[in-house]
Amino acid sequence: MSLQSKLREADLAADDKITLTYSAGADVVHAYDDYMDSVLEQTGFADIVATVITTSEFPNEAISEMRQGDFLEDYERDFSGFESFVSKVLSENMYEFGFVDHTVEQYDYKRGFLTLEANVETTVGSVMESPEYLFAGWSTTVPTKIGQLKIDG
Repeated sequence: MSLQSKLREADLAADDKITLTYSAGADVVHAYDDYMDSVLEQTGFADIVATVITTSEFPNEAISEMRQGDFLEDYERDFSGFESFVSKVLSENMYEFGFVDHTVEQYDYKRGFLTLEANVETTVGSVMESPEYLFAGWSTTVPTKIGQLKIDG
């Protein structure tokens, strides 16, 4: 069952605020400086996040944050390759964005597991109006009267 189907079943209002979450990770040798690059390459994290946040039918805060931080100024504005450009910007500036978190679980002094997580704020209506395939592997958290409702996609 898709994320949108589950949101439909939850009977939420279109203007309800939600947080979409995508998480990926891999084993790393954190003693080396390039472990973040290795995980980005292994998981395709930046590509998956860029696909969602650059979809024109899906207004979201993540792409707004990138614009406000002037990370998208070098884009040629020729309407080609924007998704790839955003993916590259994400990969090169992962530590600069408030919507991306990373944690390292250290197994010992040099090995561990790096988890990357993107949290994109939007509305139920924005998700419902977007293509279903976008949110494969994403989950969401929705505030309700009785607490947070987590829905896995």
